Amino acid sequence: MKFPESNTAILSRRDEIVAALRQIVPDGVVADKSGLSTFDCDALSTYRQQPLVCVLPSNREQVSQVLRYASAEGIPIVPRGSGTSLSGGALPRADGILLGLGRMKRILEIDYENGCVVADESGLATFDADALSAYHQMPLVCVLPSDRHQVSELLKYAAAEGIP
Repeated sequence: MKFPESNTAILSRRDEIVAALRQIVPDGVVADKSGLSTFDCDALSTYRQQPLVCVLPSNREQVSQVLRYASAEGIPIVPRGSGTSLSGGALPRADGILLGLGRMKRILEIDYENGCVVADESGLATFDADALSAYHQMPLVCVLPSDRHQVSELLKYAAAEGIP
């Protein structure tokens, strides 16, 4: 598999990009080589490439600011859920920002009557929802029965398809 050609102008601005992202997400920027090796592939480990930087926002406002910054600067973004590769793989770009959504786990509501957990963020893992359901002794229908790891894969697909 051939990865896209890296934009050398973006690569040359790496330090500036990392600094700007640290202003947006102070506690969620991975920029050192050893830390980035964690994100060089997802469960589809045949293909590996280290991202320029990985950002781990903890709320929607941070995601919005990162996307605004990347758009204004012309930097590619690759979204990543839990790295299960079930939605086609989150292969990073050497000249891009890997946007990890795993820290975003806020639950808005637990609907006991209908057995639903309503989350407004994409990092809630189905095994977390399962644990909640077991604790509260309510049945929970998993959105993706084959995916017992991450609800975010469905949300990434919906976002890619323009589904609100």
